[in-house]
Amino acid sequence: MDGIACSGLPLPQQREGLETVKKLLTNLQTSPAEEKFRQVKKTNPAIQKRLFPQCFDLLRSAGFEDSGELLVYRRDPASDMVLSEVQIVIESVLLSLPEAPRVAASAAGGYASSSTGAVSSRAPAPSVSKKSALERAQEKTKAEMQASQASASDQLAALRRQNAGKYQQQQDSALARHLSGREADRPYDAITALNVSRGATSALISCTRCGSSLRYNSATRAQAVLCPCGMLLQPVHMQGHQFRPSGPSDLPVEPGEPVDADNRPRMTRGPFITVRGPDGEPTRLPLHSVLSMVRQHGERQQTGADDETIEALPTRVFDGSRDEGGDSDGKCQICMEEFAEGDELRTLPCFHLFHSACVDQWLKVNCICPTCRHKVE
Repeated sequence: MDGIACSGLPLPQQREGLETVKKLLTNLQTSPAEEKFRQVKKTNPAIQKRLFPQCFDLLRSAGFEDSGELLVYRRDPASDMVLSEVQIVIESVLLSLPEAPRVAASAAGGYASSSTGAVSSRAPAPSVSKKSALERAQEKTKAEMQASQASASDQLAALRRQNAGKYQQQQDSALARHLSGREADRPYDAITALNVSRGATSALISCTRCGSSLRYNSATRAQAVLCPCGMLLQPVHMQGHQFRPSGPSDLPVEPGEPVDADNRPRMTRGPFITVRGPDGEPTRLPLHSVLSMVRQHGERQQTGADDETIEALPTRVFDGSRDEGGDSDGKCQICMEEFAEGDELRTLPCFHLFHSACVDQWLKVNCICPTCRHKVE
């Protein structure tokens, strides 16, 4: 803004340039889905005539980025605080400019020079009425932003309540199915029963030795889950059952994957086995590592979710000022990048958040949450 004041441009040209920038930003806020409002062609004759260099700087400060001969806006106008602040600054400067009627252009065209009686470029202090108008404009913009934020928060809270109610219904259904089945007298584990009823591919169990939380295949027919510390744990739904392999790949022991990699056992104390590598040389490896490689190979055969299911999952724009990223520690667990202002996030039914582009690509291959392994329905 100091550059505009010191540019020496005639006041009518300053006003025309600022009003043009204001109109471009207003169109963007009013119709953010219109692609034509997200681009400004710098070589357009009308744009070059109306805008001076400082106007292009204003567009860049509002979020437009240079892309060849275009200025392109790639953010979400609804949540972009900078865009609204630039609008307020432009309105403030326009109110501070004195009213200067345009004089007739000379034969060569253009604005009248100082010799033809142009108004001095020195702007007087804004009047009381102009200050009041500016304050009202600022209050209106602030109220609109607060209403938009409240609306987004209400929508997210409603979605959480809806999913929580659906989760409770699924728990009740799983309990009813257990009580009406042949194994009603056996121990009931709510998480295991829920995972089985929802068709989830994994369940959780805690190691009684090292305290690690382990993830294992909820549909396993193995009689024990092996912890990296060497402890064997029996899944609740397999208690009292005998191991009956249905295929050559079925093993009586399944490896448990620690949920929290930071708290996993520092060393493997379980049994070691001797295997031969491609070169024929024998190598001793932990049994847990060998079983993990077998399971990972099986998980690669998972089918992905269809496009309709993925598109039905809710999305929202990350707002760093009031959004902490849920249970994801403020970063996407797929690309491991911190959530940045304006990033589009997708929420899975388990409430875990990811970048939309990252999780969409993941779900097309595996229809399970990368964090908790719950199936996306």
